[in-house]
Amino acid sequence: MLCPSAHPDAPAAPRADPALLRGAIEEVLRFLPRPVAPTGRTAHPATTCLGAHLARHQVAIATGELLHRLPGPWSVSRIETARTPVGIDVLDLALAAPSTS
Repeated sequence: MLCPSAHPDAPAAPRADPALLRGAIEEVLRFLPRPVAPTGRTAHPATTCLGAHLARHQVAIATGELLHRLPGPWSVSRIETARTPVGIDVLDLALAAPSTS
């Protein structure tokens, strides 16, 4: 949700062609480090979590639904996060339509 908020034109392509969504998700994930709990070290690129494919599928479904249900651009109006041993969890997130003033 933060990537489309920072780049309002980005969702247009996967919204028009949902087949592009998985590639867009992979592109975002490519830039996220994957710490290994509890060491905090980053995993080797060839290492894959057993739940990684399921998580990617869930993200694709949820993002596709959000793009469908929220057709216009949006911004993040409220976000609450917490640092965990494996990254940052989003505890609360509110989206808002950008002001037109």
